Amino acid sequence: MRTNKIGMFYVSVEVFRHPEDFTSLFRGVVVLDLNHDMRTNRIKYIAYHEQFEKLDEGYIAPVYEAIFQDGEITPTWIKRGGEDE
Repeated sequence: MRTNKIGMFYVSVEVFRHPEDFTSLFRGVVVLDLNHDMRTNRIKYIAYHEQFEKLDEGYIAPVYEAIFQDGEITPTWIKRGGEDE
C-alpha cells in the first residue's frame, strides 16, 4: 500500500452463501479491520483498495458501495458518504 486509499463498506452475511460473489467482491481488497453487527447481520470492513480515494491523515474513511455492471467480474467502487450509512 503506497497511498492511504482506505475506505469502509458493509456486507450482509448472506454473501457467504454465494462464494463466487464473495470472491469477486473482495478481488483487490486488503482488509484492515472488520466488525460484525449482530443487529443488522452485516459486517463492516475497513479496507484498502486501489479505486478508493486517497485519504488525508486524520480523516474518517468514507463508505463505499460495490457496483457490478453486466458482465463484469470485479466491481466498481462508488463513494457514498460517511460512516454508518
